Amino acid sequence: MDLGTERQKKPFRDGSRDQRIIDLTLAGDRAALRGFSRKVGTDIAAVRARAKRLGLTPGFLKNCRLAGTRPKMRACLRCDDRFLSRGAHNRMCRRCARRA
Repeated sequence: MDLGTERQKKPFRDGSRDQRIIDLTLAGDRAALRGFSRKVGTDIAAVRARAKRLGLTPGFLKNCRLAGTRPKMRACLRCDDRFLSRGAHNRMCRRCARRA
């Protein structure tokens, strides 16, 4: 997965890093997010760009906090694509949910 920034050193290749980005962004811990970016060998702008590409918008984060849900990368039950799930109740990606 290309992060889309020229300053990146290493692209993110596995879902565990995506989940770590989700958890740190949801917690709002900027220092831990910076530490994570150094640990994986990229800059903070690349991590933030990846979070945005995953769908971690301020509105999405606010809705998750208000509902008390934990977002997570999940595989769609229909097409097996990975998508950002709002919680345990959300098991299909938007494209498949629209078709249902």
